[in-house]
Amino acid sequence: MVKHETYVKTNLKTLEKPCGQCRKSTIAKKSCLKCGRIICDNCAKFNMEDRYCPACFEKIKTLYKLV
Repeated sequence: MVKHETYVKTNLKTLEKPCGQCRKSTIAKKSCLKCGRIICDNCAKFNMEDRYCPACFEKIKTLYKLV
């Protein structure tokens, strides 16, 4: 049983990466749709179900205003 717990903890640590904005540890799957930077839930901006970093979100928002 101990071997399984160690394996799970090791795998979770390899999946965790620092957030590109605040440097808080977060899961690597949570990345910006446009640039690919890893962003935690607190820093991410959402448009429908899409996830963006604050910089990309502002760029997209200004592009939509121009159209």
